[in-house]
Amino acid sequence: MWGSGNPLDSHSSFKNGEEAINIPTAVKRSEHLEFRQFHPVFFLQHQHSGTPGSSPGCPAWPHTEVDLPLPEDGSVNSGNRITQVTQEMAKEVFLMAQSLRRRGCILTKEQLITSARKIATSGQNFARLIRIIAKNCVDQRCSQELLYMVEQIQTMSSQLRVISSVKASLARSKSSEELLVENAQQLLRAVSKTVRAAEAASLRGLRQPSPDPEELEVAAFCMQWRRKLRRHRLQETSDLDRDELGLRKTSTKGPPTLVALVQEAL
Repeated sequence: MWGSGNPLDSHSSFKNGEEAINIPTAVKRSEHLEFRQFHPVFFLQHQHSGTPGSSPGCPAWPHTEVDLPLPEDGSVNSGNRITQVTQEMAKEVFLMAQSLRRRGCILTKEQLITSARKIATSGQNFARLIRIIAKNCVDQRCSQELLYMVEQIQTMSSQLRVISSVKASLARSKSSEELLVENAQQLLRAVSKTVRAAEAASLRGLRQPSPDPEELEVAAFCMQWRRKLRRHRLQETSDLDRDELGLRKTSTKGPPTLVALVQEAL
């Protein structure tokens, strides 16, 4: 496992107990890539509302640190592949849905098929990355749950690809477009649900990743999110703002979640 301890420890324990994982230069880049802002993706709107790590039986992450600088705004590096893949899927699904409603750019049949195939490919890539979290999760129940969701995403991605191939050989019709969009939306909703499950698995704790660059990149993504969560908790405990009764005011801003961090790149 990546160290031991509690992310709610004092400032001194945060500074003295850190263990850096060596990340290749390609992974250690901290530039915050700026993406164009798209319409809020309603497929990812159901965010996890609870405080990560605060629920019974779901302990906080073991105390470690990844050798990656945290951006000034506390956000996770949007250049991470998990974020990029999810962004690409959300963008394509949004464009397909808008075209079906005859809003914005109306896609041709060939463009719709191409978008559906891109989404299917992104779904397979996403499943491969999330499988890394499942493999390294120390909690067997969380690992099995995540693996089950990964299998679902792979099945749905394959199904979308088959439908795309079938519809490519048929004349264009509204029912065909609706079927493509519906399957693409279902896949993206499954991705959103899987991200929340990956959050729970990460909070349970992850084993030391292998030297594989892809595994190290996934580990860095999860650990950067953990750092943002820890900073949020530190701000909560150090807030000196008091009400008229002398009680410390609680923040109205909820704790960061992986789902929210994925949305930040959209």
